Amino acid sequence: MGRGDPDNKQLDYFAMAGLIRKHYEEECYDSDVTSFVPWETVAAICWEETQFTNIRQNGFNHEDWLKGPSTKTEGKGNHAVGFGQVERETIILMQTQASTTGALKGFFDGTPLANTPLASLPTGWWREVDNLVLGDTRRAIHLVWHALIHQRKNKPDATLEQLLHNYGGLRDAAGNPTAKMRRVARGWLTTTSLLQCFRRSGLGAGDYGGMMRAKRILAAIFACSRRSASFAGSFGVVARPIAGYLYAGHDLYALGDGLACLSFGPTFQPGGNAKLDADYKAFIAEYKAQPEAEYKWIRPWVEARYPKLKGQDLNIGPKPDE
Repeated sequence: MGRGDPDNKQLDYFAMAGLIRKHYEEECYDSDVTSFVPWETVAAICWEETQFTNIRQNGFNHEDWLKGPSTKTEGKGNHAVGFGQVERETIILMQTQASTTGALKGFFDGTPLANTPLASLPTGWWREVDNLVLGDTRRAIHLVWHALIHQRKNKPDATLEQLLHNYGGLRDAAGNPTAKMRRVARGWLTTTSLLQCFRRSGLGAGDYGGMMRAKRILAAIFACSRRSASFAGSFGVVARPIAGYLYAGHDLYALGDGLACLSFGPTFQPGGNAKLDADYKAFIAEYKAQPEAEYKWIRPWVEARYPKLKGQDLNIGPKPDE
């Protein structure tokens, strides 16, 4: 949080999901985007970027924002705001390409700029955008889909994974997505497939062995997108240290690893398992049958189903130190 910013708190998952469904599914005017990018993917992005918190990029404040696009004398790198951490330069690019993408349409509703054509915004129009976003949960979620529209219109033939690379924006010197960007996008897609499965499974708390164990599974689904996080504020659980599990040192990440294997199945692609729903229910039945603090069973259980995943790192999500 920068000096003078509102004290925006981490949101509960269910509150955040409701806000995304309302302000993305119901209010985004581009049905091509809402049908192409599931709301669960937007949730995954917002968890990985900010843990459901409407904040500015760490280490920056409004004074840095006012320095504007990077120059030799003014720039302090880039600067992002909101649940989905949309970058300042991306927002400025949306305005300069307004005639091509129209991606900022409606963003300034409720402000003095509401009736000004996007291509004719006055000099310095971007100077208070960060404060507009940080002061308005609805606008912060809208900014995510404005950015998605921008990427979709610019690259209409891109796959969803490629669109996510473009949204995240991490590129190497040759212009290709970095290894981290590829892992991040794969994490978002893994969380998407598992969250959709969680919601359509029809399982209740009792099927998981109680409400807290159900919450641990939900948190583990999001652990596929972010392997270093504070889960308590959004899920009511914490990641607990464990021993003897090759792929993770904490239980939520061990569960996330196992669930990600289900998402991949024999395809090694997020969401590629055609039998995910059935495999998920079988996994949860085994999870319920195991003692609360036991996780060594996970990889042997999934590898018996998918031998090709034995010993494999799924390469999803940023590493804990990234």
